[in-house]
Amino acid sequence: QKVIVQVTDKKNLGENWDAGRYSPRVEFSFKVFNKTSKDIKGVQGILTVKDLFGVDIMSSTLDFTGEKIKANGSINVSGMGLDINQFMDDHIKLYNTDYSDLKFEYEVTAIVYTDGTTQ
Repeated sequence: QKVIVQVTDKKNLGENWDAGRYSPRVEFSFKVFNKTSKDIKGVQGILTVKDLFGVDIMSSTLDFTGEKIKANGSINVSGMGLDINQFMDDHIKLYNTDYSDLKFEYEVTAIVYTDGTTQ
């Protein structure tokens, strides 16, 4: 694997009109590892969140851009997440499930290197 993405934390944020949050929100923290010998400019992929039994809760496209990942290095990314729609069962399950009871899979679909090449 050329890029490994680990979800390192999950944070539930409640509604907060003063902060501009009009619904509950789930935010994740990630550690993104570059296992190649070239600097990476961006990673595109799909994050799948599963419950304790390995059953899919939801999948979403998730890109990491805006910060260079040095060759054989890693970066930490936080604050990426989604607003919870109270009428969607998968959103409610994601919000209500403890981080320790979730499993995560990240499938890389594209890598863009700083030299302009892609994979």
